[in-house]
Amino acid sequence: MLVDSFTRLPQTYRAVLEMKLLMGYSDGEIAAKLGLTKTAVSTRVNRGRRLLRDIVEREGFLLDA
Repeated sequence: MLVDSFTRLPQTYRAVLEMKLLMGYSDGEIAAKLGLTKTAVSTRVNRGRRLLRDIVEREGFLLDA
């Protein structure tokens, strides 16, 4: 269910979350690979996590904060 929710994220957020959470890249590594600033990566990670949490909660799956 969580994987399905992950695919519902916009690509902008999904890409950085995949690199951060699944591949273990640092913000600096993600920034270099995607041509972004570290600030942009951090922002996308935070917004993506929020969106993912909202998606999962709407589907009735509860997550701890």
